[in-house]
Amino acid sequence: MFQFVIQLISQFAEYFSSLYRQDPLVFWTLIVVSAYTILTYKLWRESVNQTGLGLMPFPAFYFKSKNGEQIIRIRNLGDKPLVNTEIESWNLIVLHKGSEEKWRIEFSIPFPNVIKADEERDLLLKTFLNSSETSFELWPHLHPKYAKFKILLKVRFHDIRGIRYQAKFAMGKGELNIISSPKRWRWYFEISDFFQTIVIEKIKKEYWRHQYVAKKRSAKN
Repeated sequence: MFQFVIQLISQFAEYFSSLYRQDPLVFWTLIVVSAYTILTYKLWRESVNQTGLGLMPFPAFYFKSKNGEQIIRIRNLGDKPLVNTEIESWNLIVLHKGSEEKWRIEFSIPFPNVIKADEERDLLLKTFLNSSETSFELWPHLHPKYAKFKILLKVRFHDIRGIRYQAKFAMGKGELNIISSPKRWRWYFEISDFFQTIVIEKIKKEYWRHQYVAKKRSAKN
């Protein structure tokens, strides 16, 4: 592959060198037209991006005290509606007394799933243990003030044109930040996220296994 690329570059260099020797005027005309084409494309892309930014909503999360509890709120900081917001569920495997406990938190937005500009809504949380819903409150483990670990939230949403975006947020110990600004969703995001999830889940599992082993050893001592 590398040899093919080198060969292709040398052929292009030979062609342009030959063109320059035969007709310098055509050569420089080609250079000017190519530069103009590239510049025009960049200006067009910038115009499209500016238009997209004007129509793109921008989700943000924060905690708010409500009836003695800390509620997670989602707010649209953009100038246009936030449509069809999806928040990927978060999974955690904990080793407890030698067996695995599979925890899952599902996030949702009350109907209708449309958040106007500068509007905010409560985020609904459901907690599952081994596929069964439980009443155990996990919000203290998400609040930056009380959490012992961090989680990654992947948020997907649409703008009013139906264009899909994806953003990533870090929530938990010491922070509640956006770590990846909204980007137009691409199909290869799914492949990248799939492999990242496999690696992250393996790291989590190993971490909790080591924690369990360490506690067991300290209890024996």
